[in-house]
Amino acid sequence: MLSGNFFLEAAARSSLTLNRTSLRIEDLGLDFKLASAKDTEGRGWVLLSPREPEVLAKAETERCILNFVGGKIPARVPEWRIFTPELIAYPCIAGRPTMILDKTPHAKQRHLWQIDRDNLPAPFLESLSENILALHSLSAEAGADAGVPVFTPVEARRALAKRIDNCRQFVDIHESWLRRWHAWLADDEGWPNYVAMAHGDLQGTHLLLGEDDRISGILDWAHARFTDPAVDLAMIYRNYGPKALDFLLDHYAKCDTRAWPGMRAHVVEWASTCPIALAEFGALSGKNQLLEEARSILSQPFEGGEE
Repeated sequence: MLSGNFFLEAAARSSLTLNRTSLRIEDLGLDFKLASAKDTEGRGWVLLSPREPEVLAKAETERCILNFVGGKIPARVPEWRIFTPELIAYPCIAGRPTMILDKTPHAKQRHLWQIDRDNLPAPFLESLSENILALHSLSAEAGADAGVPVFTPVEARRALAKRIDNCRQFVDIHESWLRRWHAWLADDEGWPNYVAMAHGDLQGTHLLLGEDDRISGILDWAHARFTDPAVDLAMIYRNYGPKALDFLLDHYAKCDTRAWPGMRAHVVEWASTCPIALAEFGALSGKNQLLEEARSILSQPFEGGEE
């Protein structure tokens, strides 16, 4: 783990003076070592230090994404004021995450939700819908010019098929899941003919709520890209349930003429692949607990119905 002196000195080299007593080192990120601190005027900062030099290429792409998205959606996104090979830093965005991770050793419940998922506040749902619609209104052509990754509809579909196949290297997937996914991937009528801007990892730790329960900020855009429009909706469905999805799809149908009749079923199918992402992250990070969680889901027969 990097010492506090490293963050203080790296910030000072970029003309940012931090209060030593306010420094907190988190060290939770896969690609970055994380810390937070306040400057001499009391303003909070998030500090990221790349774990490996090759991370910088991905960070440069994320910087392009943030520059492209910032100011185009209602929520705030990180504004990277410092970007050097040793340090990335941005002012904290006010708000509380809808979910935090339980850091207690051997904790049975990894996710501690800070919002009532059985009775989601209307301002949360409304602002979530507004942000999704704003993202989906962005131009893929403009995004590509700005350095944002763009997948065509065919490429997005092929990429998912490849991920499913690759996952079988470290997780035994029951045949019933594979039959389900292969049938879905082969059904041309169920897939959209357009792509939309997606955050790509819209989990609760990345959504910040203001005091009015509206989304004040969205963090961690490392996986953002233009891809299948169901990607973020599937994560919302997985985390917040069918009522949240129905609310969003109702607004979507009223505001985006590209909505199609099979959109809801398509989102549910995307949501069924979430254990694939869990297995991928577990394998990449070396967190066997996540791999075992994915195995426990995918090794069992798919029983039908919604996930």
